[in-house]
Amino acid sequence: MQSNQVRILVIDHEESNSLGKMLQSKNYETIVVTSINEALKTLLQEAFAVIVIHELLNTETTKVFACGKSWLQTPIIFIANANDFINFDPEIGICDFIMKPINPVLVQGKVNVFVEIYKKQRELERKQLFLEHKLSLLQGSYKELEEKVDEKTQENHRLKNEILHMDRLQKVGEIAAGIAHEIRNPMTTVLGFLQLSVRGTVQQTPKNIIHLMIDELTRANSIISEYLNLAKIQEFHVHEVDLNKVITAIHPLIQAEAILSEKNVILQLEENCFIMIDDKEIRQLILNLSLNGLEAMEANGNLLVRTYVERDEVVLVVQDEGVGIEEKIMDKISTPFFTTKENGTGLGLAICYQIAEHHNATIEVETSKKGTSFFVRFPRVK
Repeated sequence: MQSNQVRILVIDHEESNSLGKMLQSKNYETIVVTSINEALKTLLQEAFAVIVIHELLNTETTKVFACGKSWLQTPIIFIANANDFINFDPEIGICDFIMKPINPVLVQGKVNVFVEIYKKQRELERKQLFLEHKLSLLQGSYKELEEKVDEKTQENHRLKNEILHMDRLQKVGEIAAGIAHEIRNPMTTVLGFLQLSVRGTVQQTPKNIIHLMIDELTRANSIISEYLNLAKIQEFHVHEVDLNKVITAIHPLIQAEAILSEKNVILQLEENCFIMIDDKEIRQLILNLSLNGLEAMEANGNLLVRTYVERDEVVLVVQDEGVGIEEKIMDKISTPFFTTKENGTGLGLAICYQIAEHHNATIEVETSKKGTSFFVRFPRVK
């Protein structure tokens, strides 16, 4: 049975038990036995800081102790005559030797040293067990935390997608009037020519008129397709795209809003602007920046949408001729729900910054009283 009390074992065949009495101390408990067999029985039940053997120095003794794995690392102090140490080759672990006559101070000193070492070892073992227990608890907590982080990451991803979709729907609502106006124009043109044909005003519809009607219907169809595409939910999918084609595809929607508010949209597109993007998200980014620019300008203002290549980057520029952004709010424009508009949601620019981050792109802003320019820098496909 193990105990918290520190013990030493004294093996002394002398009936006087003088050695056992010498080694009595308040720092440890002294157990005295008179034979090797009795000592082995005791060692199987208790742990000892040190074993002191008096005048039993022989090969059989050392062999017996060498077989005991449980106490193999227990220090042993042999006390014997000088002649007994000649040709003695112990097969056990830690040994010390004291020659007779016995010097009590020396014996007590060595025993005290081994006792202190034993105490330190036990303290280290307790600390190690404590640390292992704490480590086990931390590992369990870490696993739980990891699972919660994964769960929150998935939830965050889902919420971001919902916000993106809500922002798209908001933009769809904002440009609905412009879309209706842009679709009504080609439909009126086609309707007029068809009415002329039905009334017999023209005997045969000229080919150029037919081509004009086809062009008008095609234009109306492209506007409707892009309008519906903007509101559709899609998974994030990156592939190599010419940025200019994305701008050209979204241009009718921007142009429709510009015409409705009596403003102009100018495209300056440089060749070879290939980047790795999700064109669905980039459409939304371009539309958000463009609508913000149109809203910032008075009638007859010009919105410039430009692309160019600069070293290893493809740069998208959306530049308006508004009054600029106040310096005191420049560091807040990317903050979700921050807005200076009376009916704004504060999501437009925040969504743009999030989309840019998805594509390893950066957004830079230059503003003055003559207008604001947004520079979106994408890594270029080489």
